[in-house]
Amino acid sequence: ATSTAWWDPGTVTSRSGKMDPADLTQHLSNFVSRQHEQDLRMDQFALALQTILTRTAHLEPAGVAPPPAIPVSPVVQTSQVHMTAPMRFDGTPSECQGFLVQVDIHFKLNPQMFITDIAKVGFIINHLSGRALTWANPLWEAEKPIILNYKEFIAELKRTFNPTRKAKVAECMISRKTTARKATEETGLGCDVHVSCQRH
Repeated sequence: ATSTAWWDPGTVTSRSGKMDPADLTQHLSNFVSRQHEQDLRMDQFALALQTILTRTAHLEPAGVAPPPAIPVSPVVQTSQVHMTAPMRFDGTPSECQGFLVQVDIHFKLNPQMFITDIAKVGFIINHLSGRALTWANPLWEAEKPIILNYKEFIAELKRTFNPTRKAKVAECMISRKTTARKATEETGLGCDVHVSCQRH
């Protein structure tokens, strides 16, 4: 079988030295495929070993104590949980929290695929669209330090597209004051016109 190099998401770069989300997606897909093949080989090895031990036991002559069995380490299953990928997030504030919850579930059910922070950040950026992608693209292309820190990236994403309740209330109050001021100005202008007409 042709050997394949183990891929580390933290080392994915394009020829220009910049990390490409499309390349990251391709490497992730290749990594999942290789992981599945490794799981199959481990299962086949365990089955073959069990078969050999069974045949050896039948060949032992009567009255001779069989040698102690060689302990077999349990096969650790690392297969990923196949699930639907999160819907792309376009920057709509009301959809931000739901998107992040879906992403968190994906990471926790497939920890072997997202070992590094940059792998998690790359996955998120690959599921952005619209103004959310416009916001994230410069961070990735410029290789900003924030893409190496998953928690910091999420915090910045929330500050940008999912402001706190206090911020929303403040924004609402400012909007109401602006509307009231415009209404007052328009009412005052209307009164001035009315008085002017009466004088004539």
